[in-house]
Amino acid sequence: MLAGLGASALSYGLGGCGRRPPTQLSVTVLPDMLPGSVWRDLNRVGVRARPVQVSDRAALFAELIALADPPQSSGLGRVLAAILRQVFPPPPVPQRLSLLGADWFEPAIASEAISPLSEADLGDRFAILPSRWQQAVERHGQRWGVPWNWGVSGIAYNRKFVKFPLSDWSDLWRPELQGKIVLPDHPREVIGLTLKSLGQSYNAPVAENAKLATKLAQLHEQALSYTSKHYLQTLLVRDSWVAVGWTQDLHQASQRDRNITVVIPKSGSAIAWDLWVKPNQPALPDRSEPDAEPVLSSWFDFLLQPEVAARIVRTSMLPVSLPMGRDRLPAKLRDQPEFEPGLLDRCEFLQPLSPEVAVDYLTLWRAMRSGQL
Repeated sequence: MLAGLGASALSYGLGGCGRRPPTQLSVTVLPDMLPGSVWRDLNRVGVRARPVQVSDRAALFAELIALADPPQSSGLGRVLAAILRQVFPPPPVPQRLSLLGADWFEPAIASEAISPLSEADLGDRFAILPSRWQQAVERHGQRWGVPWNWGVSGIAYNRKFVKFPLSDWSDLWRPELQGKIVLPDHPREVIGLTLKSLGQSYNAPVAENAKLATKLAQLHEQALSYTSKHYLQTLLVRDSWVAVGWTQDLHQASQRDRNITVVIPKSGSAIAWDLWVKPNQPALPDRSEPDAEPVLSSWFDFLLQPEVAARIVRTSMLPVSLPMGRDRLPAKLRDQPEFEPGLLDRCEFLQPLSPEVAVDYLTLWRAMRSGQL
């Protein structure tokens, strides 16, 4: 116990010696989301930010849950921590920020894994975002994040096998493609694109919709498999001819195989997007509160500068919520369909579902997957 006490005292002491300033902001991100120059420039404007990288969007949500429900120290551990705080006060817990995929937005609010952002947190530049993006993060009269990058659902197909152009969701029902399509393992996406093929909204009611049930049964016959993780692999090894997925991923396949074409359906698509959120950090008995400095507003005011956002777009190859002229884009991005002017006008956010409607979706999804429609 004495040896452990000495080691702990050493770690606390080093933390309070002032040899290295405490991190003001700990930011959980995906790999290659922000270029190194952005982190360096943040430090130059006085925001000491440290990136914490995780592998994928599911891990982003898991990290938020872990932060909101930290492991508790034993009784002896709490006593030792209290003694150490008297001798070597630990540095404040850094403020935290995290990227979050929109699929996990509602669960993060419901599980109290994130906190709403105050006007002071949002900074001055939030107001320049289009109203559609501002409304996307509003829940219960509060703003729960700052929308950031986005893409849409699209179709990729191999021209070596598909001898006709695909331009809309309705093309997925062509008999030549039976057994050759990989669909997302995602009820909202598959049911939504089927609604679009019927001329309806992604957010249209699904209960007692006979046409929808018939269409889904036919689409199930077209599917080779359902996966949200491995659809690129099946397309690249040519097990499938067509894949439905997020355009960011589909472009990766087209870069590796020149026979693959990516299209955004002309009738419109679903917007897949990420947002910056503030993790809910409960007070810990052995740590002091996060700094009260307005570091979040400094972060957002920096990222939402047009020249900084343009630099990030060139790295991530994704559009961002900040309006951006095509003249700021490199030539290779100007031809991508996501950067086409007016694209967002024909695309939709997936709206939150009530518990009753969620049951309707799951019932329809299970019946489709089991061939019982």
